[in-house]
Amino acid sequence: MDASLELSRQTLAGVQSRGQSWLEWCTG
Repeated sequence: MDASLELSRQTLAGVQSRGQSWLEWCTG
């Protein structure tokens, strides 16, 4: 497994979850 690929996947997952919570806060 490529370490940089795994890191980018984890980062993307973090950004998506953070973006979702931000969206809920913005629309809430």
